[in-house]
Amino acid sequence: MEAAELASSAHGCDALTDLIKVLRDKNGCPWDRKQDPDTIKRYVLEEAYEVAEAVDNGSPAMVCEELGDLIFQVVFLSCLYEEKGAFSIEDVIRGIIEKMVRRHPHVFGDKKVRDADEVKANWHKIKLAEKGSADPGSLLDSIPHNLPALMRAHRITERAGRAGFNFPDLSGIFIEIDGAISQLKDLAQKHDPQETSREFGNFLFKIVVLGRMLGMHAEEALDQALQRFIDKFQAIAPHGTHQTP
Repeated sequence: MEAAELASSAHGCDALTDLIKVLRDKNGCPWDRKQDPDTIKRYVLEEAYEVAEAVDNGSPAMVCEELGDLIFQVVFLSCLYEEKGAFSIEDVIRGIIEKMVRRHPHVFGDKKVRDADEVKANWHKIKLAEKGSADPGSLLDSIPHNLPALMRAHRITERAGRAGFNFPDLSGIFIEIDGAISQLKDLAQKHDPQETSREFGNFLFKIVVLGRMLGMHAEEALDQALQRFIDKFQAIAPHGTHQTP
């Protein structure tokens, strides 16, 4: 299939699939032919982060471009599995459409909801029923291990709370954080790296819990703080960097 024919196709997903098949053909691209799911999964993650950064930058043109890069990797990955006879991109699309219909009975059925919070609660009930398990532990196991740690911690505390885990209230978590700081101060004098690392991790986890109670995501808040530091550093760098954040 010619490049112009691919680019002008009215069926974008089919055209993209055809393009990838051309790239993977024996007369195609050596680099594309040697890719496998383990290599492509890294590009999926990278492109997802680039989409998020484009959104933060507020440039629709950049978002459009980065979404294209992400979609390419997603379709490429599905093509690799299609070659194995596992599934196709059509199966992926059909599956997500069916899932969204099931998860929105208030739109596609006769379920009545009061607000977005009830929609979210119903979503998780339906998801639990689909998984066929009422074990709260399985809810945590399904959270991807390769998420950034702060993001994963937020998801874990969110799901644990929904399953009935009794987290401290706002005043209680502040007390726990104060206690964790005192403990870290003591450990800093004892030069015990292993125990200090353990308690520092516990401290960070409590910070994530606090953030969730305040309606914030620790990952996003830290990312914004990093950008503020970068902006400040770049502003003072020509004049020296002997300043605290």
